[in-house]
Amino acid sequence: MATNELALAPEDLSSLPTISVETVVAALSVRAVAGNIYSRCGPLLVAVNPYENLPLYTPENLARYLQAADPATLPPHVFAVGAACMLALTRTGRSQNVVVSGESGAGKTETSKWILTFLSEAAVGDKGTLHLRVLETNPVLEALGCAATARNENSSRFGKFISVRFDSGGRLRAARITTYLLEKSRVTRRCAGESNFHGLYQMLAGADTATMHSLRLDGASGATAADGQADDGDGGSGGRDPERWRYLANGDR
Repeated sequence: MATNELALAPEDLSSLPTISVETVVAALSVRAVAGNIYSRCGPLLVAVNPYENLPLYTPENLARYLQAADPATLPPHVFAVGAACMLALTRTGRSQNVVVSGESGAGKTETSKWILTFLSEAAVGDKGTLHLRVLETNPVLEALGCAATARNENSSRFGKFISVRFDSGGRLRAARITTYLLEKSRVTRRCAGESNFHGLYQMLAGADTATMHSLRLDGASGATAADGQADDGDGGSGGRDPERWRYLANGDR
């Protein structure tokens, strides 16, 4: 990427000479092509889903933001958002909020995972297993609340509010996930080209004979039983992986 192009695509989009939809989109495009998927816009973090794994979340990079006295001096990153929250929490003693929003496929679920990862690592003292239990809820939430749509193979069809509680010493003490607005109608009716919730395909792929018999699904398999239509997809992320069903049924990793 040419240096002069990057100069026209600053880390903080609010410093663009002219701010409009066109200039912001152009700057985001230039930065994304150069591998910079995160940009600031004042106090906001703007993320572009790269649809590929990037080496942005290594232990070394995580430690860099954990140790930062001022995360605003580091490149824009979801870890910087977590660091800013922890600094404000410890300095003011007041609750902090992070709103993750965007269109389907923008990367909201992954962003939430990385914020939780950062907050759990930022906790003081012995973390125990609470942070792991919070992170391990993701496969359950995705199986029972995510589905393949025309735009996103792992689209969250619900909203969630995650509360992570620290004591005055910065120790992680409690966490709670509240879900709402689940798209229940998807179980019985969907638009063309879309699938049911992942959990149904996981069950059809991984449930034992006794379970299938108890549900009167003897001989059922694939999307036909869940969708009433031809099997033309993989049911989304991990849609028919039997291991995903074993995790849901037994809690085994």
